[in-house]
Amino acid sequence: MALASPARRPGLPPTRPRLRAASDSQNANGTLALANFTDFMPGISVKWILNPGQVVYDIIASKRRLEAADQQEQAATQETIRLAAVQYYDLVLAQARVSVTRQATEEAGELLRIERLRLRTGNGLPADELPAEAALANARQDLVTALNAFYEVSVSLAVTLHLDATIMLIPQSGAMKQSQLVRDDLDITEMLATATRYRPDLEAVRKLLQAAKADKGATIWGELGPQFQASYSFAGLAAHTTGQDDALHTQRGVVECRIST
Repeated sequence: MALASPARRPGLPPTRPRLRAASDSQNANGTLALANFTDFMPGISVKWILNPGQVVYDIIASKRRLEAADQQEQAATQETIRLAAVQYYDLVLAQARVSVTRQATEEAGELLRIERLRLRTGNGLPADELPAEAALANARQDLVTALNAFYEVSVSLAVTLHLDATIMLIPQSGAMKQSQLVRDDLDITEMLATATRYRPDLEAVRKLLQAAKADKGATIWGELGPQFQASYSFAGLAAHTTGQDDALHTQRGVVECRIST
C-alpha cells in the first residue's frame, strides 16, 4: 500500500486469497467419491483520503518557501555585486598606492644619486649618503608591499567574478564617474527603513516565517479538520468442484466525510 502525505492518501491494496480443500462427498446413488473444492477470491480496493484544509495550508507553505528561495537568490546576487564593487575600489586604491610608492622610490633614487655626486665632487659628506641609501631601501620595501597588496586584491576580485586566479585585473586609467544611487533629500532614518523593508535576505526570513505559520495551520487541520474519503472495491468469489463451477462478483463504491479527533 502506498501512502502520501496525511492530507492525501491514495491506496491500491490488491488481495488474492486462495483456498483449496479435498474431501469425500456422497454421490446421488449413495457412493462416496473424492471431490476437490477450490475457492479463488481476487479483489482490489482503491481508496483516496483528502483533507482540504491541510492541502490548502500545504500549498501556501510551499509557495512561501519558493518565494523565500527567490529572495535568497536575489540577496546572494546583491551581496556578490556589493563585494565585487568593494573589491574593485580596493583595487583602485592599491593601484594608487603602487603609483605613489613607485614615485617615492624614484625620488629616493634620485636623491641618492645627487648625494653620491656631491660626495665625489667634494661638496658632500659620507654622513649625507647613508640616510639617502636608507630612504631608498625603505621606499623599495614599501613598493614591494604595495605590489603584494595589489596582487592580493586582484586575485580576490577575480575569484569573486569566477575568473581564473592567474588573470591580473588592472583598473582602467582615468577619473571614475560618480553615480548617484540614493537621493540627496533622504535622511538616515528613511534610508534605514527602506533598506529594512526591501532587503531580500530579510524578506526571505519573513517568507519563511509565513511558511512556518502555514505549516502550523496544516498540522491543526490535519488533526482536527474534516477528511473526505472515497473508496471503490471489487472482489470475486469462485468455487470449483468436480464437474461444477460457481462464481460470484461484488463491487462497491463509498464516499464519506469524517472529522478527525
